[in-house]
Amino acid sequence: MPFSYRDWIFGGKVFCCCLPVRFGVISMSALGILVAGLLSIVLWFEVSAMANMTPGEKAAFVIAGIIETLLFIGSILGFVGAIVRKQLFLQTYAYFLYVHFFLNVGAAAYLFVMLGKFQDNASRVACDETITDGGAREDCQGLLRVTTTVYIVIASVVLFLEGYGAIIITRYLNLVKKEKRMLRESKRHTDSAFSLQPLTRSFYGTSNDSRIYSPLNQQEHVYDPYLDAQLPGRPGHSRQVSEGQEFDPYREAVRSAGPSHSRFTTDQTFVDAPEDPFRPAPPIEAGYGGGFWTHRDISEEEKGRLSRTESENPEASIVIRVEDLSDDERARRRSEIKTPYGPPPSEEPEIDTLPQYVAFPSPTHTPESIPMPTKQQSEDDGNLLR
Repeated sequence: MPFSYRDWIFGGKVFCCCLPVRFGVISMSALGILVAGLLSIVLWFEVSAMANMTPGEKAAFVIAGIIETLLFIGSILGFVGAIVRKQLFLQTYAYFLYVHFFLNVGAAAYLFVMLGKFQDNASRVACDETITDGGAREDCQGLLRVTTTVYIVIASVVLFLEGYGAIIITRYLNLVKKEKRMLRESKRHTDSAFSLQPLTRSFYGTSNDSRIYSPLNQQEHVYDPYLDAQLPGRPGHSRQVSEGQEFDPYREAVRSAGPSHSRFTTDQTFVDAPEDPFRPAPPIEAGYGGGFWTHRDISEEEKGRLSRTESENPEASIVIRVEDLSDDERARRRSEIKTPYGPPPSEEPEIDTLPQYVAFPSPTHTPESIPMPTKQQSEDDGNLLR
């Protein structure tokens, strides 16, 4: 990158070799609040208190009071803007500071000219006409020249500090602008990374089907397995399906075309089938109770069966009641129902009968078939127990 004096002067991040520009703006604006506020109070007090001023002097005091008041307001905005990093406040303060700097340059030049005239008059009146001694006259003229030198030094220092302060505020303003611009670019890049639109260029061809797809959440075409997994013959699909091959739901569907981790792939999962590697995965219903059967296939099969029934028996009623069907026809139709749990059983399962238990007689109840023991038998039993 070529060297640029503009970037070297206004593009730094520090001043005085090591101090950050933000610290300089805060310090300078705080000092400006004190100085400009004090000068505004003094100038407006002089305008209101001094009644014997000429119109020119009064106009000069009023203009100076307005300028210092505006600088006081601008210093407040600069102080707040440096604290909160507000670009608008910093830019307003920079404008006020540059305007005040150029006005001070003009005022310093005007005062230098007026001081030169005053020095000539004072040298003529106070030194040449009043003092007769040559050495004293030289001392008087030297004192007046020192006054001019002091004014030049003070004015130069003030203008240098104010000009360097304007450079500091410009550096900090450019730094804030750069930070905000980088933040906006970062946000824009982040938004564009997730603002996913279909790309217009093609990949591996020039057709619409071969263009690069955008990520999933911004695709115009949402993959529907119930719509896209169709039999051959539908427009847009030219695959051939083997009639004897059934889909295995426990086999993991893998991608057989293109890189496995590429941003140029879509959300469609391709089954590793030897007949057509680009065939999309069948719906989940295809793995239960019907192989490659889908709702469309079942509907077409039912319509074909109804057409065959009508062609065989044209006088048959379209509405068939279940009560009119025989048991064999019911069993046959029941076996044709395709459910995820397989065909229902053709016969009702046998119900196990509960076992029958015999109740034992209670001690207080004696059936008539069992004779009661006699007294002699009871005594014999007792003797045996002894």
